[in-house]
Amino acid sequence: MTSSATPADSFSQQLLSIGQLIDQRNLRQAAEQLNRVSKLAPSDPRIYILGSRLAEFSGNAKGAEEMARKAHQLAPQWHVTVTELSSLLARLNRLPEALTLAELAIQMAPDNAETLGRAIDVAHRAQNFSKALDWLGKAVALAPDNLLIQHMIARDLQAVGEHDSAIDKYSTLVNANPADVLALRGRLKSALALGQMDTARSDAAALLALNPESDVDQFWSTLAEAQTPQRLPASMVRELFDSSADLHDLHTLTTLQYRLPQDVADLIKAEFGDRTYSILDLGCGTGLLGMCLGRIQGFLVGADLSEKMMEQAARHNVYDKFHHVDVLDAVQATPDNHYEILTALDVVPYLGDLQAFLPGAYRIAKPGGSVIFSFDEAPEDGPDLAFNSSLRFTHKPSAVEAACRAVGFESVQLDRRPMYVENGQPVSGCLVVARKAAALH
Repeated sequence: MTSSATPADSFSQQLLSIGQLIDQRNLRQAAEQLNRVSKLAPSDPRIYILGSRLAEFSGNAKGAEEMARKAHQLAPQWHVTVTELSSLLARLNRLPEALTLAELAIQMAPDNAETLGRAIDVAHRAQNFSKALDWLGKAVALAPDNLLIQHMIARDLQAVGEHDSAIDKYSTLVNANPADVLALRGRLKSALALGQMDTARSDAAALLALNPESDVDQFWSTLAEAQTPQRLPASMVRELFDSSADLHDLHTLTTLQYRLPQDVADLIKAEFGDRTYSILDLGCGTGLLGMCLGRIQGFLVGADLSEKMMEQAARHNVYDKFHHVDVLDAVQATPDNHYEILTALDVVPYLGDLQAFLPGAYRIAKPGGSVIFSFDEAPEDGPDLAFNSSLRFTHKPSAVEAACRAVGFESVQLDRRPMYVENGQPVSGCLVVARKAAALH
């Protein structure tokens, strides 16, 4: 950092003021002031940290990275520049380098609470829960009474499968506050994973006493009674996908090795070629199917419960319209005989009972049209519908085929295949193409 004629406290105050303007999204005024003060101390790394934030909020990811790297170049031993670069790279999904830099920042400032907190955020974004737990241990030593840290430790223990330790941590939180809903739900989930049904039922009863109208707690109560719920509550689905929208594609395509959108896009292109047709993409998510299809001769409409997922889908610029709505509500609201194709890829595992979906899907498909959906496979010697520890429904293939034929589909093709990879193991499922009979002439 270089000296200047401006007194250090006054200069720092100006930088603080610019940072506040950026936080308030008053970007034009912030840019004008930053341009002015940068002439006073052009080698001050704080100038470039603010420039990076300004560029990021302006939608200039490349400029933000250039500025953050310049700040780091000017002060490579200052934990603040390392932390800022690490956090930015994590938001840009450059996760391996972000983690390396986060670890470096902690080595530089092991007792700095903000540095630890931001490094933990990076680890969570990278889904490196082991590293997050290591750093959370340092954070709790600095702030042993911070309940948020305790909650994160319990949740991460659960994420790595250490359910006994998670239950111990959640129990401490519940003992401190018996009305801690998140701790009760967390302990219930780990108890279910370990088959500790007495604990699960006790926590379910406590949750319902606190929130008797909560569909989420009714859901957990059903599981605690060893019963299969009919569907996943919409609020849980929305929260799940809202929280992971900007990482969804990276995670599903890379970690989970999810290939279904491309396969379905190839099927559709092979059938229709350059002909005009329209698609309703139910549970469109981040628009992976649209990305694989590209622009079609007709309309591509997406419907999803997560607005943040649809914001990602809109970036592909191939969908003609979006509906922010529950999948079942979208089916109910769509007119009869409206689309050549309906798709619902990786949607049924969250819907549960197909009787709430298939009749409406059949109704709104045009004569000769197809409904294409996927499901996770349940064993043929088990129940038609089951629910697993990943909070996903599984269906018996023979039951799915029978349900499709029962609502009127003329032909039903089931293609058994690996759907995705979880914990290094392929998860078996089926891609279904159910075709409605063509209109009689």
